[in-house]
Amino acid sequence: YDYCITEEECKFYGDEKASNMMLKAMVLNDAQIKKYDGILKRLSEYYYVGGDNYELSDVETGEQAYKSDCEARAQTAASVFETHKNGFYAEIDLPRDNLVFFSIPYDEGWTAYVNGKEVEIEKVNIGFMAVMAEAGANEIRFEYKTPGLILGLIVSLSALVLLLMY
Repeated sequence: YDYCITEEECKFYGDEKASNMMLKAMVLNDAQIKKYDGILKRLSEYYYVGGDNYELSDVETGEQAYKSDCEARAQTAASVFETHKNGFYAEIDLPRDNLVFFSIPYDEGWTAYVNGKEVEIEKVNIGFMAVMAEAGANEIRFEYKTPGLILGLIVSLSALVLLLMY
């Protein structure tokens, strides 16, 4: 992505155009927009109409724009994407530092690694995941562990031991 918008700005377009907006710009919260200032441009700065809102024309949100935005996303997609038992792996070559979007639902059980280093997972596009990666070749690995699984097993085993002792 080159652009970002807030969830409120995305909702301004209504359900019909929201999916088109998410192809054109990544939906971030205000803190994320400040954090990634300089990496992603505010879409509203380029398509300002006036007042508190901005609006894209049908030319910018219509069928041709949709196809163009799909092609733009495909050109920057991962060259390798493999799923594994507890996660997935991707390889991507970026022309510049950027957030890499994954259309996989965000959940607290995910841990992400970019080039072997653990990185923060951002909740973007109203419930999906993205991680920051540097320009050049990147290996991205996500691992999933069910939150509370270990504690649940310990409690269950302890209860079983107590039941057997009883």
